Amino acid sequence: MPRYQLTKYKSGSIAEVWYMSWPLILSMFSVTLMIYVDRIILARFSHNCLNAVSRAAMASYVFIMGPMTIASITEVLCGKYHGSNMLSKMGPVVWQTIWISLFSVPLFILVSKLGSLFFFTSPLEKIYENQYFSTITCYGFIFLLPISFGGFFASQGKVHLVTLVVFSGSIINVLLDYILIYGIWKIPSLGIKGAALGTVLAQVAQVIIFFIIFLSSSYKEKCNTWRFNFDKMIISDLLRIGSFLSIARILENFGFFIFLTFMHTAGAIHITIASVMQSIFSLLSCYIEGLSKGLASIISNFLGANKIHLILRTIKSACKFHILSFVVVVVVVILFSSQVIVLFKLDNIFKTNNNSFLFKQTLFWLLCFFLFEGFGWIFKSLYISLGKTKLILFLSFFSQWLFVLLPTYINLKLSNMTAINPWQFVALGSIITFFIYLFIYFKWKRNVEQLTS
Repeated sequence: MPRYQLTKYKSGSIAEVWYMSWPLILSMFSVTLMIYVDRIILARFSHNCLNAVSRAAMASYVFIMGPMTIASITEVLCGKYHGSNMLSKMGPVVWQTIWISLFSVPLFILVSKLGSLFFFTSPLEKIYENQYFSTITCYGFIFLLPISFGGFFASQGKVHLVTLVVFSGSIINVLLDYILIYGIWKIPSLGIKGAALGTVLAQVAQVIIFFIIFLSSSYKEKCNTWRFNFDKMIISDLLRIGSFLSIARILENFGFFIFLTFMHTAGAIHITIASVMQSIFSLLSCYIEGLSKGLASIISNFLGANKIHLILRTIKSACKFHILSFVVVVVVVILFSSQVIVLFKLDNIFKTNNNSFLFKQTLFWLLCFFLFEGFGWIFKSLYISLGKTKLILFLSFFSQWLFVLLPTYINLKLSNMTAINPWQFVALGSIITFFIYLFIYFKWKRNVEQLTS
């Protein structure tokens, strides 16, 4: 079996996409389920904590997402080296992200001390938001490392290993959440700060497990994992590909933070629905993230081996796979949407007809967003592997800020969110972005086919 073929299935087939993606989807699901459980625990502890964590988490990831995105390029570089049978270059790539993580420590400490001064204004929830934000960002550099290690192993087809480690970290997180939020024995109740600390400590546990395996003798000999010296060329590649993508992800997170701020302004029912929708999409996004990571491993290996025709087959298979997955998600959401309300103890809020209708309408637009956002990330996986991250930056800014935030702001000022459901704009932005990506893909496909014919 050639090195670029990561599975026993036909290269570029739906079966290969499924085999490479489902363990990563499962690992992402464990992470988002952990977040979901975290929100449920906080909701039962305090509704103020639940509302606070939505904005605080988004604000903290505005700063963490950039370096994390650069670390995720490890998967692309290692995949290309693996596909071209240059295994000895894979280990040093991971070490460069470790160096980047260490260099970012002073920046994260500074953000944890000053960032909350510019983000949180709500007098009722400001204290809770600040506790969560400052704790997460202070240790933000740790979040880069599981991403980098996971990319190293996934690029070799070791997706089951990644799933096992991430799943273990999620279990640790849930256990720590309950202990630190409520307190147990001599450990005091830390509330929302305990939720943040549980997340950080779970990341540390993942890093320890990954690092032990990474330094094992088999990977030391094959992938040169003990070569820890600073490499300017690899750092340059990571930054060249990852910087524009990093800015795009920061703008996306910052944009959604502003969107949540608009919901706060609109009233309690809108921020409560936004908090629930964010929690639901955190579950749905595990599929998008897992599929994207699986595709990045497959495509980058094909690029390293210069098998362009297999990339085209992979994109087609991924789109078919996403349509089937969307149908399954719609059925599950329809069957269990009422249980979501019960889980968050929001029965009294949504018992009125107006609020119930608003919740169902918002859920519909969220599903539309999920469908087209998933298609968008399939094409993003290709463009990231090709290094075309300027395109992603432009489209991310264009779709979110022009088609989501601007009309939402106008809607808020003119009608206080009563005329148009703001989540329609979220869906609209993803639909427009998808069709632009699709147009660019067909143009790239024609050029590739002309060169290879």
